[in-house]
Amino acid sequence: MSKPKTKKIAFPAGGIVARENSLTGRQQTVPPHKAVAVPADYADHLIHERVAYDPDAKDAPSKPSKVKQATDGDQVAADADERAKAAIAAAETKAKEITDTAESKAIKVGEEAEARAAEMITSAETRAKEIIEAAEAEAASIVKAAEEKAKVSGQKDS
Repeated sequence: MSKPKTKKIAFPAGGIVARENSLTGRQQTVPPHKAVAVPADYADHLIHERVAYDPDAKDAPSKPSKVKQATDGDQVAADADERAKAAIAAAETKAKEITDTAESKAIKVGEEAEARAAEMITSAETRAKEIIEAAEAEAASIVKAAEEKAKVSGQKDS
């Protein structure tokens, strides 16, 4: 007796049969637990890899009941809600850490800028004072020289 050329398989969570392995010649999207015929060697491969199962076998999983599916859906939604809340909380915590770090760095940069500005003002004031003192000394020297010259020239005139 020869081996059959096709075999039925079903996917526990749904699956896709590629065009190359589809008997229709097109890619097929297969819902969970729906039987579909494919080439026998491909079916055996998927069954061996536990990607699919033989729906006619005694140990084939049964379709979950509608009540079970609804409960599973509710559980999936509740789990997704929990994960979303955890992700939001983690994001808020990370955002607060980043904000706090940025604020402390900004304060530090501001303090460093104020200190540098104070140093520059002090340096400028010191330099200005030195220039003014030098100018005053120069002016006093010029005035003294002019007075002496006036005094000497006044003595010659008398």
